[in-house]
Amino acid sequence: MLLRPMPTISEAQRILEKYKVNVVGSVVSLEQALAMKRPIVLKADSAEHKTDKGLVFVGLDTDEAIRDAFAKISKSAGVFAQPVVKGEEVIVGVVEDPTFGRVIMFGAGGIFTEVYKDTAFRVPPLSTKEAEAMIADTRIGRLFEGFRGKEMNKKALVALLVAVSKFAGDGSESFRELDLNPVIVNRRGAFVVDVRMLI
Repeated sequence: MLLRPMPTISEAQRILEKYKVNVVGSVVSLEQALAMKRPIVLKADSAEHKTDKGLVFVGLDTDEAIRDAFAKISKSAGVFAQPVVKGEEVIVGVVEDPTFGRVIMFGAGGIFTEVYKDTAFRVPPLSTKEAEAMIADTRIGRLFEGFRGKEMNKKALVALLVAVSKFAGDGSESFRELDLNPVIVNRRGAFVVDVRMLI
């Protein structure tokens, strides 16, 4: 059986938005990138691990830096632009379990997800209380209880987990795995800044 190509960021963004899972950013032209409020992030609109391939440029704040990053990315892919979002990095995802089928994953995110292995799993659909319990099952979950004075929008993160569980539970969507990593959480909300979807 032939597998369909993995969706790019913008393709996955369009699939997820109808479930109220919003990925920050959009595909832009060079002129649009130069007009954005700075600093910005430019990355390849691809399905690959972009950081490993040197296709993510963070904190761009000059015309020269934006032009240079755009030129490097556009050689192999469309250019996806985002504002810089600061906060704590978590991962939200969906994986296929041989026993339970699709399960929701939450834990410490960013490039060290596989190092920390701080994750919790639940079978969808998730209620608000189940999503809160899932967060509490992880070490990083302490940040959402005011650890060391951290102000984090737990309500937004819970809403994201519930929304992802609705996506996972919709039998009309054909996919094998979903990674929202990182999701940046701060006092204002929970912001999905990268997505990989395996079809």
